[in-house]
Amino acid sequence: MANKKVVYEFGKFLTVGAINSFVDFGTLNLLSYILKINSGEGIIVINAISFSLAIISSYLFNKFWTFGKEKYFFSKEIIFFLIISFFTGILNTLIVFTGTTFFTHYGIGNIFWLNFIKIIASVFSAGFNFLGYKFIVFKKK
Repeated sequence: MANKKVVYEFGKFLTVGAINSFVDFGTLNLLSYILKINSGEGIIVINAISFSLAIISSYLFNKFWTFGKEKYFFSKEIIFFLIISFFTGILNTLIVFTGTTFFTHYGIGNIFWLNFIKIIASVFSAGFNFLGYKFIVFKKK
């Protein structure tokens, strides 16, 4: 029975992840297009902004829907959430910065390469976030 619950929670987590990915990728692509930034130091700033907006969405959906902890809006869990998210954001941004700045992408446009690298970063981030949120932030007592 416990395994079914974890699978169900993980399914909800993936749904929330899809919503957050839309927020993250949408913001990143919009800022990249408007500011004409596809690599270098500028990508650090716009990726941090897009990731941060996705994290706000993630907290709200995961708290109230995925893991069902509706009792308190703010508590010590938000501190743990921010710590996990901060380190995940660093990992995500480091992958995006490294991939777009130091790797050559022959025959593919900058925005496509940015999104390809962002997908790789998101896969690593999703695993790290799920473990941190499930077993630290929203753990059941």
